[in-house]
Amino acid sequence: MSMSLAAAMPASVAPVRGSLRLNVSTSSPQIGAGSDFSIFVVIQNPFDVPITINQVQTHIPIELLDVNRLRLELAKQEHSATSMSITSLIHQIRQRLTARTRHTGVAIAVGTDFDPTVERDFVSLQVKSMGDHSSMVGVQFSFPTNPNPEELDRLFRRLADYKHGLIPVTLQPGDSTVKQFVLRTRHWLLFTPLTHTFQIQVNYSGDGVDHTDTIAYGQNIGATIGAISIGACCGAVLGAVLKHLSSAESASAASLGRAVLVALLASIAVVVAFARKSAAQPIVSVEDFWGGALIGFTVGFFGFGQFSGLFGTATQSGTGG
Repeated sequence: MSMSLAAAMPASVAPVRGSLRLNVSTSSPQIGAGSDFSIFVVIQNPFDVPITINQVQTHIPIELLDVNRLRLELAKQEHSATSMSITSLIHQIRQRLTARTRHTGVAIAVGTDFDPTVERDFVSLQVKSMGDHSSMVGVQFSFPTNPNPEELDRLFRRLADYKHGLIPVTLQPGDSTVKQFVLRTRHWLLFTPLTHTFQIQVNYSGDGVDHTDTIAYGQNIGATIGAISIGACCGAVLGAVLKHLSSAESASAASLGRAVLVALLASIAVVVAFARKSAAQPIVSVEDFWGGALIGFTVGFFGFGQFSGLFGTATQSGTGG
């Protein structure tokens, strides 16, 4: 007697359906340090059955902060500050300061329904049975009659996600949704340019089983022109003063001030010229605060004439004083 393969398969085995349709983009092609930027993940259901998007997350380097998590933590602290003593006020201020420097290692994407001001700590594990479902203070979770450890773990994980502002989204066949990461660099002045590949992970449920899909997305984050200019000004002052002190001839304070002023203006002009002249980048790299400081020191000590060629043939050669 022969038996077909379909009949031999257990009924509880879910079919293999493949991968989700994922598309990742960023809010700006050029990301500068010190400002918030977003990474958008568009998720489309390519299957013929509904799926539920539970969580979208990614690992982040130590140089970045998850703004969504930071906003949620600050909102929780504000909700808990209804009656504060001096001690609790100091403790809250300390928590706010440490929240900005704590590195969780994982960033969580949220949807358009994310509101950090909504208090979610009221959700508890007190379950009131109502047939096949259980009501938890207005939020319904599917609660099996005789749950096994895996089903209980899934339920508690969904509850923890909800308390972190993550509300599951059900996608019908062909539907799509957008999840958003909001990230920020820890520093802007002394930030070193960063190139990172985000491994974005999408956790979803379909056919009664949890699934995971991933997609890689690379992003470059550079220092701002303001940070480079500040570095150039610091280097220009240092270079001009060092040249003045090492000069054999005695010079007055007025001449030193003039040399510093000329070095400051010339350094800013050189930094802007390097930023707009891509052909000059392989010769001298001006990418962060320290690169700007090196350029500023060179202008202040050796003079502006070393860089006058950046401004074309019409610019006359000069010195930095």
